[in-house]
Amino acid sequence: MTVLKCKKHGLIAEQEAYVCHDVRYKDNKKLRCKRCIDENKIRKLKLSTSTHCHIHGDLNESNAYACKYKGRIRYRCKTCCHQSRVNQYANNREKAIIEAAKWKRANRERINEQVAQDKIKNPEKHKKWRTDFYERNKVKINTQVVCRNVGLDIKDYESMIIAQENKCAICKCEETRVFKGKLMRLCIDHDHNTGRIRGLLCHNCNSGLGKFGDSPDLLTLAAIYLMD
Repeated sequence: MTVLKCKKHGLIAEQEAYVCHDVRYKDNKKLRCKRCIDENKIRKLKLSTSTHCHIHGDLNESNAYACKYKGRIRYRCKTCCHQSRVNQYANNREKAIIEAAKWKRANRERINEQVAQDKIKNPEKHKKWRTDFYERNKVKINTQVVCRNVGLDIKDYESMIIAQENKCAICKCEETRVFKGKLMRLCIDHDHNTGRIRGLLCHNCNSGLGKFGDSPDLLTLAAIYLMD
């Protein structure tokens, strides 16, 4: 009696194995382990129907994306898909950002509609997001509002900061005023009559000009008074 030696299941008799005709073997017979073949069929069946992940086990609607493929339902592991996207983004970050911006421009109406519907369904989520965003970018937002009110572009303001080395145009000192634990920005000084931007001042110098009504005559008299 022919005996098969299986690496996984040990010695197997001919009656417990599949017999295949092959002239290369003794008695023109090749024995194959039934249990190995059955296990392999089950494994292939699971993989062919995409209901099993070799890393995270069985898949279902709770832990996988369901999609149709050749008339059958296939599942894609959510964890593996997410990790794949993370790795792809990390390896091609600049390209991914460009493609995402391009897609957003091409689908702006669709995005706006989805956001509008989500605002109706989850108003508290968007309210919290706006609050958190404002807290993170409070200084930048306030600067943009002030620049908009005086007709100055935010880029021009940043250029003036660099040109003045972040120092007051009058006293040549950096801003020292602190509000709620944060150092304030330099004030934008402008002519209230013509709207012309004169420069960036610290809070003390800007307040001083305001107290004197932006009057050169009063400031000259004050200088004479101090020199006496």
